[in-house]
Amino acid sequence: MGSESVTVLQDFSLGLNTLTVANRLDQKEFPTATNVWNDNGAIAKRLGQSRTSTSLTIFGNSWYGQSVHSSVLSAVERLVILVDAGKSRNFIIDSNNAITILLSDTAGTGTAATTSGSAVVTGSGTNWATVAKAGALFSANAGTVSADTIQILTVDSDTQLTLTANFPTTYSGISYKIVPSWAPTNRVSYADINLNTYICGQGSVPILWNGSFAAYVPAFPQASYSINFRNYIFAAGTVANPSRVAWSALKDAASWPASNFIDVTPDDGFQIVGLVTDGQSIVIFKTNGAYKLSGDVFDPANPTYTLTQIYTPSDFAINSPRTFQLFGPSGYLMAGNKGFYSYDGGGAISKIFDYDRIRADFADMGTFDWAVAPSVSAEPSAIIVDGNYWLQVPNRVSSISTTHKEFTYILDKTGSVWKWTTLAGGMISDFAYRAGTLYGVNSYTSGTAGAIMQLNTGSTDGLASAINGSFTTKILEFGNQQRFGLVFVYLKKQSAGDLTFEYSIDEGSFVSNTIDMTTGTGTRIKSAPIVIGRIGRSVQFRLSNNTVAQTFEVYGIELHHQELRR
Repeated sequence: MGSESVTVLQDFSLGLNTLTVANRLDQKEFPTATNVWNDNGAIAKRLGQSRTSTSLTIFGNSWYGQSVHSSVLSAVERLVILVDAGKSRNFIIDSNNAITILLSDTAGTGTAATTSGSAVVTGSGTNWATVAKAGALFSANAGTVSADTIQILTVDSDTQLTLTANFPTTYSGISYKIVPSWAPTNRVSYADINLNTYICGQGSVPILWNGSFAAYVPAFPQASYSINFRNYIFAAGTVANPSRVAWSALKDAASWPASNFIDVTPDDGFQIVGLVTDGQSIVIFKTNGAYKLSGDVFDPANPTYTLTQIYTPSDFAINSPRTFQLFGPSGYLMAGNKGFYSYDGGGAISKIFDYDRIRADFADMGTFDWAVAPSVSAEPSAIIVDGNYWLQVPNRVSSISTTHKEFTYILDKTGSVWKWTTLAGGMISDFAYRAGTLYGVNSYTSGTAGAIMQLNTGSTDGLASAINGSFTTKILEFGNQQRFGLVFVYLKKQSAGDLTFEYSIDEGSFVSNTIDMTTGTGTRIKSAPIVIGRIGRSVQFRLSNNTVAQTFEVYGIELHHQELRR
């Protein structure tokens, strides 16, 4: 028998690897890791989230956020949110503090009258020909109950509307709201200019939202995508011209000259699925390719702009612009059908082969057809926070919902991958960063209602759900049999809670032990010895905690063992 050896695991920096078998991993990688990441040199259970919004109902119904945009309106940074409140139409709300909300109504004048059993609404002193459009929601008596809100079928005059259904109640001389809306299957896009947010989407006249009221912008294309570039607003993805990019007059998003457009390979059979900017040009995504629109002056009569194709790998497929984010040395990062791709602003998009280590996970992300624009609830979303890339995606084998985004992947500053999962109450459909704080909204109607959620805070998910944090080390394999003796765990002392520590010898069943995280002194403590006392050629460790309002940080695992020689 040889002398005692000590093997220490104390570098957890390489994150998740679901492709390589567990005994061939780098010692810094893990075959499984859920709700943990490498923080301050430790494996740390992730932080939680909490609902900040207090306005939980609209039109008498619970609301659920589909997408969220951080915007500066009237010099105040706000959250602009596309929401669903069970009215068969999605609409916009706005918050300047992530607590209270305001409806994007069109500020009509006068009063309204309805008759029970009639679809006709009459007005007194109203201006409906200006502030109302077919498809908008008419909400009588400020929409105190769900039945008070019905979609507009036609705008008959300044003083008469016809709704899509009979009104259930008789009102006379009451207040009302007219709220622009979109079909629930249609995404909307946000573009900011002149302290206004312009919101467009297929199937409804775009609006200008200034944080107080909405105004229709009839000239703005009913497009799925829009961005601000060089003081023009660009839009793409209309029903009539799915391969066309149009743009506004300079600094004027209400004016769209008829000649201000360019068609991007309109006969290739693929539609535009995204517009983004790298600061120097516009990148136009089509399902299986990308193009670059460059220039400073976009005057078709005297064009100084150019459209060029960007080289893409043969397996390139993308259907959303929302994962395109500037991330570290790789330049811009985006998630596609087959993995992650990078773009440095030059002539090519490249596959990042290093991320093939989570190829198995990507097989579970495709919940929609990559040849078309994804549904609002399933569209991938990403954001950069403190140098880390956050990606939200659905899981096609989910036990919660295959059409909502259940998984959060974090690519940390070093590029390592960590996977976070949530219960239904903690699901997030989209991110926004406002006033130095990360927020999310939830689109899943069986989840948390009325949810503007502050993320990466506290130690509980959703509304007091436990975070199930765990990670498994690689299989430590030795050339000869070992007598595995004692194990010590180095961790951060907590005010309360236990840590479950498990070991497996020769890939057998895991044996569980409990570590009291409150004992010891100082910030970092060493656990009491855990006795293994078994012989084998390999050992694997697992740490976990699934308790409400508890976290953990583990800095190292110290294994004492002796080699058995023949």
